[in-house]
Amino acid sequence: MSQIDVGKLIVRLSEAYQNASDAPRYSAEFGGKQMVILPSKDLEKEIHQIMTNTLH
Repeated sequence: MSQIDVGKLIVRLSEAYQNASDAPRYSAEFGGKQMVILPSKDLEKEIHQIMTNTLH
């Protein structure tokens, strides 16, 4: 991927997370690292679509 394509991917993923801003969030620790979990089916679908379009 070119640097421009990576930038576009970051923007699209950021937009997906912004679209899920009203979804509940949970905090958990995995392997000593603090993570934020968004159990959102809509976010999952949107990220899957973005990644599918990016990789194909």
